Amino acid sequence: MTESCVKFEDVSQIKKKLYFDVPWIEVEKELDRAYDHLKKTAKIKGFRTGKVPRNILETYFKDNAENDAASNIIAKCYQEEMNGRKLRAAGYPSVDHDGLKKDATFSFNVTIEIEPDFEPRDYVGLELERADPEVTEDAINKKIDKLRHFYSYMEDVSEDRGIEKGDFTAIGFEGKVDGQAVKEMTSDNYFLEIGSGQFIDAFEEKLMGMKRDETRTFAMVFPQDYHVENIAGKEVEFTVTLKDHKIRKLPELDENFIKNFERFNSMDELREDLTKELAVELDNKSKSDLREAMMDRLIANNELEVPSIMLQHQLDQMVFEAARRWTANGIPNEKAKEMAESMRDHMKADAERIVKAGMILKAIAAKENISVEESDIEARIRGLAGYYTQDYEKIKKKIEDANMMEGMENELLTKKVIEFIESKAVITTVKKEINI
Repeated sequence: MTESCVKFEDVSQIKKKLYFDVPWIEVEKELDRAYDHLKKTAKIKGFRTGKVPRNILETYFKDNAENDAASNIIAKCYQEEMNGRKLRAAGYPSVDHDGLKKDATFSFNVTIEIEPDFEPRDYVGLELERADPEVTEDAINKKIDKLRHFYSYMEDVSEDRGIEKGDFTAIGFEGKVDGQAVKEMTSDNYFLEIGSGQFIDAFEEKLMGMKRDETRTFAMVFPQDYHVENIAGKEVEFTVTLKDHKIRKLPELDENFIKNFERFNSMDELREDLTKELAVELDNKSKSDLREAMMDRLIANNELEVPSIMLQHQLDQMVFEAARRWTANGIPNEKAKEMAESMRDHMKADAERIVKAGMILKAIAAKENISVEESDIEARIRGLAGYYTQDYEKIKKKIEDANMMEGMENELLTKKVIEFIESKAVITTVKKEINI
């Protein structure tokens, strides 16, 4: 640890503050180095490069030299102190100082968040329950109902009736605030399933009973927390025209429905196959629920602070994934990003849980000497190669080129640690229903 570090403040489990006093003699040496570097590169009219006198350099480049010297001193002292104390920074440090003053000690402080160094507790012998669900007739019927929706088709509403919940519509609308049209509230032909939650409930309620080609004008006040800033809390006047009106028609459960599936000849065969499929799904959900309960217990047993930079990184990933999913579902890219960003605060608790779980599992791996071997990575890549029917070396190169190797190692390590904890847990099997 450096002699210049005069105080170390343990602010919290993750937040540390370092105070430094660097004597002028050391500051002067660093300033000399800064001016020597400037002398080699500075271009000043009337002087050859490398021959500019120090006093001239000070006239033109004093601030640059002092900033460079201060940055070098801070970086050197900070890194030496972190290494000496064996601290791992979780992000960039925050530095506070008043600059260099001639013949004076250079004082500065550094605030940093670190990855918490802790001893994982109470992870052996966890008492957990695992559900052993039964495949019920009701669950099979729900599966069949999903298949009917998959093979459904749209049909025009022929009778002279208005919009009802569950109908599919195409609407043209324009929203105005204080008489000015709002781009985000305007569309020529918007596909809207009534009751889907694509719009706020109050908007869809105003559409109930509308008939094809009808136009309505109405006003409504948007919530204060609405994700579009220039709309939140304001009254918007809408003009809406119903351009198309359809309903979903579900196929009858007869021989024609069975023809959608080449490998089945009867409804009994379909139900038998769905029973097997449900058994696998329920088993996977049972395992997933067990691991969720296990992580909840581990987090409760190990109190941790989450470094803000790690939380922010996890939130960024979750927002990106949400936007990607919505884009894949047909929502315009910018709109998807906007919607995902508006969910950031709601995602915070889940993000914090994920980061805490990762830190705990990492600490358990270190304590129990659990690691990922080359053979584990090779087996995983060979599995992917077989699944995608591609050459092992090609798959490996793709993973390396995409910088995904570290992520794969982390995934394999997490799996190993979870399996270790499960092997040491006391797991009771109970009969209960699971929703999937």
